[in-house]
Amino acid sequence: MSKNHTDALSTETMPLRRSLRLRQKNAPRHAELNVDSNHPDPEIPSKHKIEDVNYDHPDPELPSKHNIDDVNYDHPDPELPSKHNLDDPDLSMNDVRRGDYRANCLRPNGICFRLPSDTLPHQVALLTNDILAGAPRPLVETGAMMRELDALGTYGCSEAAVQQCLFKGLFPMTLPPQLSTSYQRIIARHLIPAHPDAPCFLPLPRPDVLYGYNNLNAFTEAQQTTLNRVQPESWSYAQATLEASFPFFIVELKAAAGTGGNLWDAINQCAGGAAGCLQALGQLNTALDAAGCRGLLINVCYGLVIDNNLGQLYASWKDGSSVFYMQRVASFLLSDAQHFSHLCACVAAILRWGGIVRLRDIRVAADYIRGQR
Repeated sequence: MSKNHTDALSTETMPLRRSLRLRQKNAPRHAELNVDSNHPDPEIPSKHKIEDVNYDHPDPELPSKHNIDDVNYDHPDPELPSKHNLDDPDLSMNDVRRGDYRANCLRPNGICFRLPSDTLPHQVALLTNDILAGAPRPLVETGAMMRELDALGTYGCSEAAVQQCLFKGLFPMTLPPQLSTSYQRIIARHLIPAHPDAPCFLPLPRPDVLYGYNNLNAFTEAQQTTLNRVQPESWSYAQATLEASFPFFIVELKAAAGTGGNLWDAINQCAGGAAGCLQALGQLNTALDAAGCRGLLINVCYGLVIDNNLGQLYASWKDGSSVFYMQRVASFLLSDAQHFSHLCACVAAILRWGGIVRLRDIRVAADYIRGQR
């Protein structure tokens, strides 16, 4: 291109450049553009200005009521829910989904969580170590169940689907005749701690699975009569549900697909149910003490909260006071073959302990009380 032609183009475009500079100079620096409420795209919130939208949020849809700053990242329990506001008016004070449920509902009613790193009481530690030392199953037996759980986590699932999968191998379909299983039954109200000064009552637990004893097969007729009278004001005090008395193992199931709560909710539910299990045996210890027995039964039970990704095993116990303690003793990544096999062994060990050792101790206690009377 010749120099004369270039100069001609520069001369022709000079007025346009001056016009653009004038427009930029006269335009306001911060122009506010309000979104038209009649905008044809309903996904754009009408009450927000475009410049107010947080484009750095991981979800492109602007959250309507939850503030990311409300999450307490310093909480000792990693399962603190990030989607629930501690002061959410839509959640009642005794709603297990609340982030402050443990402080405002469990603790005032005598249920306290301990850190996983805390030292367990001696007797609880001995029993828990025996349970955790169970021989894991061969990996070939758990491979098919692991693949099914992986599929549930990949394509979405419900709690019922998780339960159906886990009952194919993790939880036995048949039990010894002295044991009994209760499914999604409300635990008797008289077993749930209720402190008169607490700001709210505990919701009645409805565990997904509860293991206890079948009275007809576990105890003689004389033992049943004695055990039914351990609390003079409440006949059959230890009967947590219609199917299970003196329960010792509680299971809360969730689906890691956003369809029915998360592990935080499950752990809170498990805490209330475990306290009910401890109350039943605690009353038997009270009767033993009144009969002059020097030794009391170790009052401990176990809880498992589990979804299709993770399982967490908790030990719960009650000391001589009215305080119930709960502490995580093991975690299992279900996609890891060794972890899954270890979890299967722990469940089998808990059921074996409950069906043999613990049951024997309750029988001996019932015979002692009856002899003293």
